[in-house]
Amino acid sequence: MKYPTKTDIVVILILLAVCLFPLFEDKTTGKDKKLLLLIDKNVYELPLKKQTLNLKQQYGVNMIVETDTNRARITKSDCPEQICVRYGWVEECGEISVCVPNKTAIQIKCEEKKEIDGISQ
Repeated sequence: MKYPTKTDIVVILILLAVCLFPLFEDKTTGKDKKLLLLIDKNVYELPLKKQTLNLKQQYGVNMIVETDTNRARITKSDCPEQICVRYGWVEECGEISVCVPNKTAIQIKCEEKKEIDGISQ
């Protein structure tokens, strides 16, 4: 039986690194994230920064939403099953957490950052 040579091992490690690279790359690079707050049929766009929003004071819904620099979650709600609270952090682009009894949802909205290239100058 032949043992792998040093060249074989190097080739295998390079192929393994190329295959695993997409798992570790930052998916948010080049994207500007915002929080979409959907209450009844109204949509509010809020910046994602470290804050706690009391929706009862501002929008008349008995909920508290906590936001961080690139994620958000519902921390308190008066709904009976608390599914929206147990869902946890909403982080990925397009990910949504819904509270059906309160007719409220939070969603992460991502916009590609537009960079000027040589043609559009």
